Amino acid sequence: MKKSLSILLSLIMIAATITALPFTALADETGVCGDGVTYKFYASTGELDIIGNGAMYDFDESDPAYDSLADDVHYIFIREGVTHVGNYAFDFYPNVEYISVEGTVNDIGIAAFAGCSKAEAINLDEGINSIGAGAFDECDALTLVDIPDSVTYIGQAAFKYCYLNSLYLGTGVEEIAYEAFAYCYLSELELPDSLTTIGEYAFKGNNIYEIILPSGLTSIGEGAFLECKYLVNAYYDGNAENFEALLASEYYSTFDNAALYYTEGSCGENVDYIFDLDNSRVEIYGYGDMEDYAPYTTPFGGNPRIKTVKFSDGISHIGSYAFARCAGITSVDTNEVDSVGEGAFIDCTGIKKATLHSRTKDVGAWVFYGCTSLETVDFGAYSDILPYTFWNCTSLDSITLSPAVETVYMNSFNGSNDNFTVTAYCHTNGIESEILEGTNRKWNKLHYETSAEVTPATFTKDGFKEKYCATCGDPVGVETINQIKTCALSTTTYTYNGNAKKPTVTVKDKKGKKISSENYTLSYSSGRKNVGTYTVTVKFKGDYSGTKKLSFKVNPKGTSLSKVTAGKKSFTVSWKKQSTQTTGYQLEYSTDKNFSKNCKKVTVSSNKTTKKTISKLKGGKKYYVRIRTYKTVSKTKYYSNWSSVKSATTKK
Repeated sequence: MKKSLSILLSLIMIAATITALPFTALADETGVCGDGVTYKFYASTGELDIIGNGAMYDFDESDPAYDSLADDVHYIFIREGVTHVGNYAFDFYPNVEYISVEGTVNDIGIAAFAGCSKAEAINLDEGINSIGAGAFDECDALTLVDIPDSVTYIGQAAFKYCYLNSLYLGTGVEEIAYEAFAYCYLSELELPDSLTTIGEYAFKGNNIYEIILPSGLTSIGEGAFLECKYLVNAYYDGNAENFEALLASEYYSTFDNAALYYTEGSCGENVDYIFDLDNSRVEIYGYGDMEDYAPYTTPFGGNPRIKTVKFSDGISHIGSYAFARCAGITSVDTNEVDSVGEGAFIDCTGIKKATLHSRTKDVGAWVFYGCTSLETVDFGAYSDILPYTFWNCTSLDSITLSPAVETVYMNSFNGSNDNFTVTAYCHTNGIESEILEGTNRKWNKLHYETSAEVTPATFTKDGFKEKYCATCGDPVGVETINQIKTCALSTTTYTYNGNAKKPTVTVKDKKGKKISSENYTLSYSSGRKNVGTYTVTVKFKGDYSGTKKLSFKVNPKGTSLSKVTAGKKSFTVSWKKQSTQTTGYQLEYSTDKNFSKNCKKVTVSSNKTTKKTISKLKGGKKYYVRIRTYKTVSKTKYYSNWSSVKSATTKK
């Protein structure tokens, strides 16, 4: 498909005839390339500017007008006023490094920039509506693409064979056509809520490991995610019935072997669920029993995004194997559930605490089998500990049996650590043997411990718990609650990307032990998306008391230098426009490449400006230049990171 742009040179004759002539690369050139559109080629810099008002001509793949100009173009700028980039206009320009298309362009034509194999960066401004078939096909040096929010359609093979490390799909994209991003080696992909159509093989052969399919989808073409060998989990924002209506073919010919999870559905005759993807939370609601599942048939099994499960009032039974292999779940609370089915939480390796309430009297075998992080179990009214219930719970150092426990079956605690102990009430309620069946470990007949009074720890002093036996009232002892030492955010500085930021909080006591999030609540200030400073308020409760305010900031997204052109005792800097969440730019130049001395800064107050000339410099001197964006919020300036450095030697 190796073709070049045929430019029509306007020859002013008596008949005002327009004749198509080829480019030459010997000197600067101008000419006509559309109705009201001209080109300007700068031989010294390799820059090709398309300027004017109107549409470029469309060219033909079979047009023989290939000329030497294609080899000399390094930068292509489609300037404001141009409304259409012509079909095959710049296909297979072998040395193009940078492409910029401004927002007056309505559509980019078929194969307009296809085969520009050295193009490392493209700038697509807001205002573009459509990207044509093969527009950037085989631009295999291209690693990052930001699709503007104004784009609604991305055509067939538009970015096929681009080696993309990063892809932002704008919030207005509605259709992604056949093979649009096939074989792009994408590892991450976020689909916008506006998307309605995914064409056949649209993302075939990528490296994505999970995908969230928005609820507004109306069609998913055959093989849309075929050969995505790392794709293990797919999430659909809706139910199974709606999803099946989207597919043009069988599920496995679209997603290979990826597991599919829905955000809503049924899990019992009168029981439904909602899966909140944003908060990684499943709520089981309705009334009656959840369905009992065979292994590997549950709608939740192995879902790595589930971190919290809530059982609403009215749920009486947790289904067998319902949450098997959900490694992200950190705690279980049965609420008003009467029974828990066999293997319900088997191999949930992230569970640290299990709370079985007083109504939960029937717990099946294998329920917490392989829960290697389980540290705490509250037994409630649970009476019989069945075989393999806590098998291989290697983090379980000790348990306290409730008065209701009557039988501990063989192999219930096999695989626990060597220091594992059991504490029973001071009356054993019918348990005769002091040896756990199937083990050599003995339990201690100690007082049952409960907290009668708590003095909470603060940032300045320790707290303590006074413990008493719940049965006889004897004092058991005092437990120290170490004072709070540190309270920190996971991240204090972000770069704007259009998404709300929510850093996590880690709290540690004076001995460096992490304090559980059950002991505090978090309140985040509103917004947290745009550039600015935001607050997280940590309010302690339970064993701790006090309040701590933490702050983080969102800086603007940076930009990059396009070029630095030397002039007489001056140089001119051009850069990529970055108008989202910015006020302007700050240039810094120096004769020191490390910017440790002789540095001067220049502020450009408009975010629409993309060029600046620095004059009154020394002639014949090499200057190093870099740029960053800034945004002013409430009289405070927030800066992006500095760009990469470019240099130029001024003329005398």
